[in-house]
Amino acid sequence: MHDSYGDLPEALCEIADVTDLECALKIADAVGGTRTTIPARAKPGHWLTELVGLEHATAICDFYRQYSSTDREMGYTHAIFPRGPMSRGPKTRRSFDQMRAKGASVRSASRRLGIHERTGFRYNAEARKGEPDLFSDADK
Repeated sequence: MHDSYGDLPEALCEIADVTDLECALKIADAVGGTRTTIPARAKPGHWLTELVGLEHATAICDFYRQYSSTDREMGYTHAIFPRGPMSRGPKTRRSFDQMRAKGASVRSASRRLGIHERTGFRYNAEARKGEPDLFSDADK
Protein backbone atom coordinates (compact mmCIF):
# COMPACT_ATOMS: atom_id res chain seq x y z
CA MET A 1 0.00 0.00 0.00
CA HIS A 2 2.89 2.36 0.80
CA ASP A 3 4.34 2.19 -2.71
CA SER A 4 1.87 4.80 -3.90
CA TYR A 5 3.34 7.43 -1.55
CA GLY A 6 6.82 7.54 -3.07
CA ASP A 7 9.55 8.44 -0.58
CA LEU A 8 7.19 9.41 2.22
CA PRO A 9 8.50 8.24 5.63
CA GLU A 10 6.80 5.18 7.14
CA ALA A 11 4.95 7.08 9.89
CA LEU A 12 3.37 9.41 7.33
CA CYS A 13 2.51 6.47 5.07
CA GLU A 14 0.62 4.93 7.98
CA ILE A 15 -1.36 8.13 8.48
CA ALA A 16 -2.08 8.30 4.74
CA ASP A 17 -3.23 4.65 4.82
CA VAL A 18 -5.81 5.26 7.56
CA THR A 19 -6.86 8.69 6.25
CA ASP A 20 -5.40 10.13 3.05
CA LEU A 21 -2.21 11.71 1.74
CA GLU A 22 -3.43 15.28 2.29
CA CYS A 23 -4.05 14.54 5.97
CA ALA A 24 -0.58 13.03 6.39
CA LEU A 25 1.02 16.09 4.82
CA LYS A 26 -1.00 18.44 7.03
CA ILE A 27 0.29 16.62 10.11
CA ALA A 28 3.88 16.71 8.83
CA ASP A 29 3.59 20.44 8.23
CA ALA A 30 1.92 21.22 11.55
CA VAL A 31 3.82 19.01 14.01
CA GLY A 32 6.52 17.20 12.05
CA GLY A 33 9.76 16.79 13.94
CA THR A 34 8.23 17.28 17.37
CA ARG A 35 6.93 14.93 20.07
CA THR A 36 3.15 14.94 19.83
CA THR A 37 0.34 13.55 21.95
CA ILE A 38 -2.32 11.45 20.25
CA PRO A 39 -5.38 10.90 22.47
CA ALA A 40 -7.01 7.48 22.74
CA ARG A 41 -10.20 9.00 21.34
CA ALA A 42 -10.68 12.02 19.10
CA LYS A 43 -12.26 14.98 20.86
CA PRO A 44 -13.58 18.31 19.62
CA GLY A 45 -11.12 21.09 20.41
CA HIS A 46 -8.01 18.87 20.39
CA TRP A 47 -5.25 20.05 18.03
CA LEU A 48 -5.57 16.89 15.91
CA THR A 49 -9.32 17.24 15.43
CA GLU A 50 -8.96 20.94 14.66
CA LEU A 51 -6.27 20.18 12.07
CA VAL A 52 -7.76 17.25 10.16
CA GLY A 53 -11.41 17.01 11.23
CA LEU A 54 -13.21 14.56 13.49
CA GLU A 55 -13.43 11.68 10.99
CA HIS A 56 -9.70 11.65 10.21
CA ALA A 57 -8.74 12.31 13.84
CA THR A 58 -10.86 9.34 14.90
CA ALA A 59 -9.10 7.09 12.38
CA ILE A 60 -5.67 8.28 13.59
CA CYS A 61 -6.59 7.83 17.26
CA ASP A 62 -7.90 4.33 16.51
CA PHE A 63 -4.64 3.46 14.78
CA TYR A 64 -2.41 4.74 17.61
CA ARG A 65 -4.56 3.65 20.55
CA GLN A 66 -2.69 1.56 23.10
CA TYR A 67 -3.90 -0.74 25.85
CA SER A 68 -2.43 -1.58 29.24
CA SER A 69 -1.44 -5.10 30.26
CA THR A 70 -4.90 -5.46 31.81
CA ASP A 71 -6.47 -4.52 28.46
CA ARG A 72 -7.52 -1.06 29.62
CA GLU A 73 -7.44 1.77 27.12
CA MET A 74 -4.54 4.16 27.69
CA GLY A 75 -5.34 7.88 27.75
CA TYR A 76 -2.86 8.94 25.08
CA THR A 77 0.14 7.93 23.00
CA HIS A 78 3.24 9.94 22.17
CA ALA A 79 4.34 10.01 18.55
CA ILE A 80 7.02 11.84 16.64
CA PHE A 81 6.00 12.43 13.07
CA PRO A 82 8.75 13.19 10.56
CA ARG A 83 8.77 16.39 8.55
CA GLY A 84 8.82 14.30 5.39
CA PRO A 85 8.48 16.43 2.27
CA MET A 86 7.91 19.47 4.50
CA SER A 87 11.54 19.28 5.57
CA ARG A 88 13.82 21.97 4.34
CA GLY A 89 16.85 19.84 5.18
CA PRO A 90 18.39 19.18 1.76
CA LYS A 91 17.97 22.78 0.63
CA THR A 92 19.34 24.09 3.93
CA ARG A 93 22.28 21.70 3.74
CA ARG A 94 23.18 22.91 0.23
CA SER A 95 22.93 26.53 1.36
CA PHE A 96 25.09 25.78 4.40
CA ASP A 97 27.76 24.10 2.27
CA GLN A 98 27.75 27.03 -0.17
CA MET A 99 28.13 29.57 2.65
CA ARG A 100 31.00 27.58 4.17
CA ALA A 101 32.72 27.36 0.76
CA LYS A 102 32.55 31.17 0.58
CA GLY A 103 34.26 31.46 3.98
CA ALA A 104 31.37 31.84 6.43
CA SER A 105 31.96 30.37 9.88
CA VAL A 106 29.83 27.47 11.08
CA ARG A 107 28.16 29.73 13.64
CA SER A 108 27.36 32.56 11.24
CA ALA A 109 26.07 30.18 8.53
CA SER A 110 23.91 28.39 11.11
CA ARG A 111 22.54 31.67 12.42
CA ARG A 112 21.76 33.02 8.95
CA LEU A 113 19.96 29.81 7.96
CA GLY A 114 18.02 29.52 11.22
CA ILE A 115 19.37 26.09 12.10
CA HIS A 116 20.73 24.90 15.42
CA GLU A 117 24.45 25.49 15.80
CA ARG A 118 24.97 21.79 16.54
CA THR A 119 23.36 20.97 13.20
CA GLY A 120 25.85 23.30 11.51
CA PHE A 121 28.78 21.63 13.24
CA ARG A 122 27.41 18.21 12.25
CA TYR A 123 27.07 19.34 8.61
CA ASN A 124 30.60 20.71 8.77
CA ALA A 125 32.03 17.48 10.21
CA GLU A 126 30.23 15.37 7.60
CA ALA A 127 31.57 17.57 4.80
CA ARG A 128 35.14 17.32 6.12
CA LYS A 129 35.14 13.60 6.85
CA GLY A 130 38.39 12.20 5.59
CA GLU A 131 39.79 15.64 4.70
CA PRO A 132 42.51 17.53 6.56
CA ASP A 133 41.35 20.26 8.94
CA LEU A 134 41.33 23.37 6.74
CA PHE A 135 39.26 25.60 8.99
CA SER A 136 40.47 27.74 11.84
CA ASP A 137 39.75 27.29 15.53
CA ALA A 138 37.39 30.27 15.29
CA ASP A 139 34.65 27.90 14.14
CA LYS A 140 34.94 25.64 17.15
